Amino acid sequence: MSTISLCVIGKNEAERLPEFWPMAKFVADELIYVDTGSQDNSREISLRQGARVFDYQWADDFAAARNFSLRQASREYILILDPDEHIAPDDAARLKKLPELSPAQAFHFVTRNYCLKTGVAGFQPVENDNTHARGAPGWIPSYKIRLFKNHPLVRFQGVVHETVDKSIKALGFQVQSTELPIHHYGQLVSEEKTREKMRTRLRLGEKKVKNEPDNALAHYEMGVVLKELEQPDKALKSLRTANRLEPENPYILNALGNLFQLKNCFTEAEECFLKAIKIKEDYFDAVYNLGLTYLAANNFNQARKHLRKARLIKPGYQPIYYQIGLLETAMSNQRKAIENFNLATSLGFVSWELFFQLGVSHELSGDFEKAIDSYRSSLGINPNNAAAHCNLGSIYCKRGEFDLALKEYELAARIDADLPMIKSNLVTIANYLIERLNRDMAKFGQADSAAVSQLTQKIERSKNTLLNLKQLLKKHFT
Repeated sequence: MSTISLCVIGKNEAERLPEFWPMAKFVADELIYVDTGSQDNSREISLRQGARVFDYQWADDFAAARNFSLRQASREYILILDPDEHIAPDDAARLKKLPELSPAQAFHFVTRNYCLKTGVAGFQPVENDNTHARGAPGWIPSYKIRLFKNHPLVRFQGVVHETVDKSIKALGFQVQSTELPIHHYGQLVSEEKTREKMRTRLRLGEKKVKNEPDNALAHYEMGVVLKELEQPDKALKSLRTANRLEPENPYILNALGNLFQLKNCFTEAEECFLKAIKIKEDYFDAVYNLGLTYLAANNFNQARKHLRKARLIKPGYQPIYYQIGLLETAMSNQRKAIENFNLATSLGFVSWELFFQLGVSHELSGDFEKAIDSYRSSLGINPNNAAAHCNLGSIYCKRGEFDLALKEYELAARIDADLPMIKSNLVTIANYLIERLNRDMAKFGQADSAAVSQLTQKIERSKNTLLNLKQLLKKHFT
């Protein structure tokens, strides 16, 4: 069996390395750790775990640090991983056999970048049997060469977003794609740490663009980082430059379309996605995003056409069924909406937004019990969903259960008192109760003794509910 050197670079990774190195021993015969300036005990942990440790003076260049690590490798093949990445034990055994079972000299892997945000482009919800997500709702795929033959001319390029692709191509190495996943947890950290990492990528990206002004990929990478840092105008400038340098690149066109979509520039987004599809007909991301653009622009017929096409390309992609459900809801076809929302959940797509929309469809269909269950499921995932409490309040009002309705509106007001429907619905309840109270009091003088007792109880309930409602309005809306 071919032998493998694992090359890792890192800084201040003491929290991750105790878990990382035992896993690494399953995939590699030689462990190499290049430390780029740690102030914790990363070096000591690595040494204790049997790694060969080298110090490297960081020079704002990921490729240079990676290449230093490659020069230390002595085995037949080299594997690249970071301390925040993981390979499952079963997949580790399969990975070690790849060089023996294939004529290829390099192997392309999919990285599952687990994240907490569900609305980002390319988001894939975790599968029901996924035991590696660590609480994340899903992941974003990325693809790169991770395993390759140890050769002195195989080297990384790029101060950031570094790859070996150019040198692999120049050597004429055969590259094989593999479905073995690399599990990446780098985004499952605090928001500040994530933004700090993004700022580092931005700084190095600016350096890369300066050194390689005609590199479309460098401008594309800058645009992606700037978008993540919520700088859409600068991101647009970078992506337009990338598109000018490579006008026929469907991935750049898709990213540019995504940005236009984010800025509600639907005509420009449509143009980008259509161009991308013309270049690459079955490009799922572009077809799917075009469907979402039409949906956002209320062009429902075109939205249906392209979302259905996206479903044909990737039938197992759960969010498609959620989006089709939203489309059917907008077109007042609640039966089909419910059908698609349920399909999404059966495929493993679980989100508070989905259960909320399922509740809306059940409510519009008049099935209040199922609507209540769906809203409760939504609140189980996101307790701060004020709209779900509001909708529950509305259902209880329709059923004449005003005390339960007030409890829901109280919870909604605690979360977001500025939600317009809370105050307007409470005023509607108040007007209804006052009218009912006046009607009941008018009946009082004409009622027999048995009816008087019932009316008295009904009037007292109405008065108590009105009193509670008044206190609720005073507490949150004065």
